[in-house]
Amino acid sequence: MLARLADDQNKKLGRPLRYQRQGRIAYLITLNGPEPLEYCHSSIDYQHYIDKQLKPISDAILPFLEIDNDFEKLVSEQIPLF
Repeated sequence: MLARLADDQNKKLGRPLRYQRQGRIAYLITLNGPEPLEYCHSSIDYQHYIDKQLKPISDAILPFLEIDNDFEKLVSEQIPLF
């Protein structure tokens, strides 16, 4: 689907079609869903990347560190004093 969107835009701009045969396409998850990187017009969905990439990795690593924290505590705005 993203490849079609990118090639439709390439066609409109008179550029060669790049995604007709098993090519790779770079994309970003935006607030309006995934968009091809080269034609991304929407704002990036940072919360998606936090929830789907950063949080799982940190939750896997943090238990092995000698600090008693989880991801939610690290990214929360208020840090406990005691």
